[in-house]
This record gives sequence, structure tokens and C-alpha cells, in this order.
Amino acid sequence: MTAGDACLFVGGFLLEPFGFARYSYNKDQSKVAPRLSNRPYGLNIKLNGVKMLSRIYIKEVPEHVGEQVLLKGFVHALRIQGSVSFLILRDVTGTIQNVIVKSNAETFAYVKTLSLESTVEIVGLAKKDPTREGRYEVEVETIKALAMSEPELPIAVNEKNEVEAATDIRHQYRFLDLRKPKNMLIMKLSSAFDRYYREYLFNQGFVEVHTPKTMPTPSESSSDLFEVKYFDRPAYLAQSPQLYKQMAIAAGLEKVLEVGPIFRAEKSFTSRHATECTSYDVEMAFIKDHNDIMELEENLIVYILTKIKENYGDEIKAIYGLDVNVPSLPFPRITMAEAKKLLGSTDYESDLTSEEEKALGEYFEKQGQDFVFLTDFPISVRPFYHKYYTDKPCTKSADLIYRGLEITTLAQREERYDVLVEQLKAKGLGTKDIQWYLDFFRYGMPPHGGWGLGGARFIMKLLGIEHIRDAMFIYRGVNNLNP
Repeated sequence: MTAGDACLFVGGFLLEPFGFARYSYNKDQSKVAPRLSNRPYGLNIKLNGVKMLSRIYIKEVPEHVGEQVLLKGFVHALRIQGSVSFLILRDVTGTIQNVIVKSNAETFAYVKTLSLESTVEIVGLAKKDPTREGRYEVEVETIKALAMSEPELPIAVNEKNEVEAATDIRHQYRFLDLRKPKNMLIMKLSSAFDRYYREYLFNQGFVEVHTPKTMPTPSESSSDLFEVKYFDRPAYLAQSPQLYKQMAIAAGLEKVLEVGPIFRAEKSFTSRHATECTSYDVEMAFIKDHNDIMELEENLIVYILTKIKENYGDEIKAIYGLDVNVPSLPFPRITMAEAKKLLGSTDYESDLTSEEEKALGEYFEKQGQDFVFLTDFPISVRPFYHKYYTDKPCTKSADLIYRGLEITTLAQREERYDVLVEQLKAKGLGTKDIQWYLDFFRYGMPPHGGWGLGGARFIMKLLGIEHIRDAMFIYRGVNNLNP
């Protein structure tokens, strides 16, 4: 076996593939180049009397008090004093104080050479912090820099004593901006939202699909489209997976979900719009009407918020100073006509303005309700494929408003081919370019409905974030194509 093939053998057993080894050895026990463990959690073993350390995360330190530990992360803060120095280390799970005493001369001198945001590994003794109840620290034995950061940061990551950089600069250096604990938490919550969204719906028997993002025709209106060249003909980036979700229903899948990107070429500069975002979609067959869809979503929202409260509530409270409110069921419902009357408007044929949405949210928040379904939209402001009432010029549709911001549009769809074609023509649209979609309805289609939900908007309102760009990993807007 060559050095390149080297693995750790103990008692004839090959340990390295399981991630146990920090150093690798040939069969003859001659040591070769170090290889770091792949294990996500710490494991200490001894080889020839030498203890090998595997990295643990900062959140695991309380489980290892009195033990030698190996930590890795970023230098979050440094405080150099005469007889003792303090290094605050940060990893994806949190921060911890590391103490370097002067008697540890080599390490005490070395820490002075470090710069903020350098990546390091630290070996030391895990201890309870003697000055702060319930806190922990590491008495450092050795520090090794993995990659030194340039001394001048373009934006501060530890903003304790500094003013936050301008928005454009922060997003230019988004990779640094995301290192801040408050932004790291946003990413964790976005991931949790994905997980709990899927978890609940999978438990309800849903099947996940992945629809095309290049389309031969618009999925919504013909405006706000990104057109791309598709070999010798034009194509469009999907504004929504709507038409293909309905194809899944026509295929007999009955309950489908999708989490995927959508694109809107809206020249909008509001705090709630982006040209690319992640949409959380559902389509469900054999429903009675749109009330079935509202009931499904409100139960989903309660599930997601309950899970977030259980698993991230303390962190949200510590960083944002907010409590996670789990709403009661059912969510209140108000028709568009009732909402317009409540808000003092006589324009019953228009959608709510952003100011009206906010006012409606404030009205229900005063009643202890974060969520409200706004129902029965006029036909004039909804797509041709929504189901119409037979006794009034409204659609069987709703928006879900969360603290004054629309986060979901949902509806029952029209399943009858002839009626769908009539509604299409009444909107001034032709059938030629969309016949491929209409064919879904020619061979039997269940009554069905679904929604599109904006996950970034949900996170915005959960944490009180002012602009959607800060609730996304990377923001795409009219003037934002980098990084």
C-alpha cells in the first residue's frame, strides 16, 4: 500500500473510512501526512498512547467539561491583555470564549498575530465559566491558524461597537454579512422552513415534483417575463410552476408539492419584491372548494411555527428579542368586499394596495391575530384558470396575509375544459400558444386547487425584517445581479 492509499489500522481493523483517524498510517505503522476526521461529532481515541482528537462544535462543549477538546471556527473577537488574552471563537452553532494565559508563552505570543475572521483550530480544556452562570469557556493549550484573514474587513462581522455598513456594501460582501449570528439564524430558519414544510406535507401523503423552469409560454401574464433564447426559438423563465402542477393532477398524482425558484421581471423597487425567489407550492385533487386549501395551509403554518418555536425559539429570543407566536385555529377569514368596506374603500374591482394590506394586518393584529385569509377576489384581478362563483362575479380564491403582508395566493381551479376555454377567451387570450396546457383537461380532471407561498416573506414577518433582500441567501432585484 502506498502513502496515497494510507489508512489507520488498529488491531487489523481499518478505521479511517469511518472518520476515526486524525493521522493516517501504513500497514507497517509508519505515519504519513495528517488527515482530518470526517466525523461530524467528536471522538477521542488513543494510538500508541497518543490521544487523537476529533473536532466538536461549540454547542457540544457543555458535554465535554473537564476534557481536552478540539474546536474550529472563525475569530469573532480578540482582547489582548497583560497577563491573559481572550479569543471569541464562532462556528455555525454559536460562540465561546477561549482563555490564553501568559504562562503559555508560545500560544500567548501567537494569538497576537491573529486577525479577526481568520479561521483557526484550538485545542484546550473545556471548563465552566467561573464568572458567568451557565456559560462555558476553553482554557487554550494550542492555536493554529488555518487561513489568515486580511486585517482590514470591508464590513464588520462583529458589530458590537460598530455601525452597520450600508446595504449595498453589505450585499456586495454577502459572504461576510452572512457570518453575523443574526443572519446565520435567518439561513437556519429558511432551511428549517423547507424541512418542516416538506415534513408536514409528506405526512399528509403529498408527492414532491420538480417542474421545468424554461417554458414555451408564460405561466401567468405575458408581462413581467424573462425571455431567453432556446436554440432557434424564444422561451421564458417560469413565473410559477402553476401549469405543470396542474399537469401533475391530471396525471393522477392527486397531492403534489414543489419547492423551487420562480422569476418575475418586475421593475419593482419595493421592500417585498425580488426578481428571483423560492416558491413553496401545493396542488391537491378532489377538493370540495378553496376552503379545503385554506384549511390545509393554516394547519401547515401552525405546524411549521410550532416546530420553529420548539427548536429555534430560544435563539430567536436571544438574537432578535422576539417570541415565536403560534396562532390558534382557524385563521380569520374576510371577503375582499368586506375588507374594502372595513378600510373605507369603494373600489371593489381592484386588489388591495400594499398600504391596505398593512392596514388590514394591523386591524387583525389588534385582535391578537397574525394571520388572516382575504377571500373572494373579483374575477378582474385573478387568472383565467381560477374557479368562478356561479352567483357572484368573484373567484374561489384567497390570499393569506401575515402581519400585513400577503405571503400566499391560493385558489380552486377550473377543471372543466369547455368552461376553462370560455374563461380564457373572456380574458382576451387565445388558445393556440397554450393548447398544450388545455389538453390536460380534455381527458378527465379532478376538482383541484393549490397555492404558491413566499418563504422569504414568511421569514421577513417572523423576524420583523424590513426588506426581503435580508431574508434571502442572495437577493436578485432590478439592479442586483452580483454576487
